[in-house]
Amino acid sequence: AFLDASSHWRGNGAAMGELGDVPWWTGETSPLRLNGEKVANGKVRFLGYALQDGIPEFHYRIDKQEIFERVTAEGKGLQIAFRLPGNVRKVGVGIGTGNVAVSGSAGELKDGVWEVPGDKAAEFSVRIESKLGAGGGAVHGHSTNPSAAPSSAKP
Repeated sequence: AFLDASSHWRGNGAAMGELGDVPWWTGETSPLRLNGEKVANGKVRFLGYALQDGIPEFHYRIDKQEIFERVTAEGKGLQIAFRLPGNVRKVGVGIGTGNVAVSGSAGELKDGVWEVPGDKAAEFSVRIESKLGAGGGAVHGHSTNPSAAPSSAKP
């Protein structure tokens, strides 16, 4: 995992998270796939963020498609909510096949990619939860393949 913040979450908030592997965004492709195609990181343009109930919602564009992404911690996992205004194309989110359980508001996991059909891809969420026992971080032990890691703060 790039960041294991379990010691911070377990305690009183004073402990810092530990940095681990190489962050996913240093790879050549984004974890998002539009219409089944991988997206080169050079095509992702960060447009900023806004706070929604104190949680940042990131805004970026891939080609002409605007994307809004909000990541929240829930239990031993992460919930990633996506909004793609006007989108009707199939969307995929590279998750990998590490020690995680994946579910979502729409779609299914196929070969390490959460695939959402076009008719449900304008707004959806994906939940990624650690399968590790007690003490495991939210994404500790997760696949670190740059093209298969979950999306996060930096598109």
